[in-house]
Amino acid sequence: MRAGPTRKRALPALAMGLALALLLVGCAGHQSGSPQRTGSSPQGTPSRTSHSPSRVWIAVFQSAEDPNDLEAASEELMEKAGTAVVVAPEGCFGGLRGRGDIRPGDYVLAVMADSRDGLDVAVRRADREPVVTARVEDDCPV
Repeated sequence: MRAGPTRKRALPALAMGLALALLLVGCAGHQSGSPQRTGSSPQGTPSRTSHSPSRVWIAVFQSAEDPNDLEAASEELMEKAGTAVVVAPEGCFGGLRGRGDIRPGDYVLAVMADSRDGLDVAVRRADREPVVTARVEDDCPV
């Protein structure tokens, strides 16, 4: 058995795993799936001093209660769509909850872009049909 091909696959998988872990840590929230806030605002109320949400386009391909259930699919999607891929609590995206079969507290596997044209490019690269496509508030700082 040769060590070369295995090692070549292991390094990108490790990098994707680390990127996914960092993303989840950045958007991790309390048990309801909403992003954790800082500042003096009441819990669940955005603190505009710490982060102002921006409007983005998102195409959701899958959702799950446990982000680990999205790991294999996210690695496959990252190979096709690259940096447009996001795995985050649905609470990171104002206006997403309740669309399709996305429940409060779910994590979503999606591609995200600043424009509809950019989203269309990411969806084509993903080579999948999204279950939800929407323009939403990006409430999670990265």
